[in-house]
Amino acid sequence: MMEHLGTDLQMAAGDLVAGVDGDLVFDTGPSCLATDLLHRLGTQKGSYWRHLDEGMGWDNFLQSELTPAIMRAMEIGIVREIERDPRVVSGSGTATVNRLDIERLKIEIRCMPESGGNELNLVVGFNLVSVSPEVL
Repeated sequence: MMEHLGTDLQMAAGDLVAGVDGDLVFDTGPSCLATDLLHRLGTQKGSYWRHLDEGMGWDNFLQSELTPAIMRAMEIGIVREIERDPRVVSGSGTATVNRLDIERLKIEIRCMPESGGNELNLVVGFNLVSVSPEVL
């Protein structure tokens, strides 16, 4: 399984991307890690049949009243989950949850890839009315 980590089929607007030769294009590196981490955080624990312990399901937090304690629990859960990915340096993860207004939430996630290079920075916005994540 480890040999396949960090390689995904490239997608654009929900469709597979084909190269000029007609072959499917693969995505690797930091963009692949960022996408995989977002999927991992948004997936309910137990949803991956081969990896039942993966996932956090951040919508569980978003459907409850966002008290400071819930927001802190969300930050801790995010850090724990991203650091479980073998491509992330243990101890390098941080997460900050900020409420922008009554309907919007911003989550800043940082971690260091095992492969070295630059720190990975993700900013995810949530519209709490529709609970829809988007990378900002």
